[in-house]
Amino acid sequence: MPILCRINASDEVEGEQSVQDAAAVAAYLEQEYGVNALHVTRVVHLHDEFMWAPGLVHGGFNGDLVTEIKRAVSVPVIAVGRFTEPQYAELLVKQGRADLIAFGRQSIADPDLPNKALNGQLESLAPLMK
Repeated sequence: MPILCRINASDEVEGEQSVQDAAAVAAYLEQEYGVNALHVTRVVHLHDEFMWAPGLVHGGFNGDLVTEIKRAVSVPVIAVGRFTEPQYAELLVKQGRADLIAFGRQSIADPDLPNKALNGQLESLAPLMK
């Protein structure tokens, strides 16, 4: 049975967990516990803009941090973080910065998202409320 682990990429708080700390944790989880994939988020209650990711926070705001974690491990890395544009998600995967992108609220807003992206119907995606 595959073991997936969700980790926080950064606390965004001075003196707390940095992306470098998270990369070390990711490598440790892979080597010592044999996790099969990592699901990387970016959240801390002191910075709700990353927890709830309103419209003012750009889609895919977690991309750069996920890239750092991806460099530290050989297991698949799943990115999450207000991905609303399939094109950007696809770019991250093509660039090798992540292996999979998790769509949360965008999938709720438009459950047909995967089919629309596959068929080049991006202009018909239901927008998220800001």
